[in-house]
Amino acid sequence: MIQMPNESLSDLRDPIAGVVGAQSPGALIASQRPDLVGRITSAQRRVLELLLEGLSEPQIAQRIGRSKHTVHDHTKGIYTTLGVNTRVGLVLLFSRPPVAQSPVQPRSAQETA
Repeated sequence: MIQMPNESLSDLRDPIAGVVGAQSPGALIASQRPDLVGRITSAQRRVLELLLEGLSEPQIAQRIGRSKHTVHDHTKGIYTTLGVNTRVGLVLLFSRPPVAQSPVQPRSAQETA
C-alpha cells in the first residue's frame, strides 16, 4: 500500500505553504506598501494578498474558510478604502512606489521678512 505524506491538497498547490518564514507572493507585494496596507483591517489584508496573487473571490473564500459573500464584502471595503474601482486598479496601485512626502521645512527669518 502506498502511503501519502501528511500534506493537504492546498499545500500541494501552494509550494510556499508550510515553509516557515516564507511569504506568499501576495503578502510580499502587499508588504512593499505599508502605507496602503495600514489602512485596511487584518481580514481585508488576507483577502488583499490573495487578490494580488490572482485568486478569484470563490477561490479566496475556499482558501480562508469564509463565504464568498464575506470575501466580496472585504473586497469592496478594500477598494473603497484604497480608492480603486477594479482589481486592475488595485494591482496598479500596488505596483507603484509610495509617493514620497517632503518634510515641511520651517521658514527662515530671512524668508519671512
